[in-house]
Amino acid sequence: MSRSRNLQIVADRQAGESFAMIAKRYGLSRRRTAQIVQQHEQHLQKVSRHPVYQYLGIRAINCLRKDGVNPEDIDAISQYSRESLLCLPNFGHKSLAQLEAYLRLMGRALLGRGHYARAASIPPAAAKRSEKKFRSHPLASGLSPAGLAVLERVWPIFGAGR
Repeated sequence: MSRSRNLQIVADRQAGESFAMIAKRYGLSRRRTAQIVQQHEQHLQKVSRHPVYQYLGIRAINCLRKDGVNPEDIDAISQYSRESLLCLPNFGHKSLAQLEAYLRLMGRALLGRGHYARAASIPPAAAKRSEKKFRSHPLASGLSPAGLAVLERVWPIFGAGR
């Protein structure tokens, strides 16, 4: 199944075409065509129920998903610092502002300065131990702020336990 084909089927149905015409065009049964449209509508209803989809843009949601975080999990999102979020590819200041506004609305906040985001697979105790090693590492002393942000993002993954 092609996602783009399914979206085109949904668009054709929303344009008023019958299931029979759509099914004939794409070589599907009328029943399968109706299922595709129904699944899409159910997905939209599910997405619109959770408040995160109303406050965050698609870019911010996709960036969190690519980093392995469920956008609906407020606890996981609040484990990030501002700097570590800005290190995510395609996650910019506008996405950060949307995310902070959403967290503020939910009564939460991002980690403050000096805290380091940790990978989900690393236990918190190991991440705290590695934070001390990060500060004293020779690489950390001569880096620019952008370099430090990148190093702090990967440190829990590669530096923990060493």
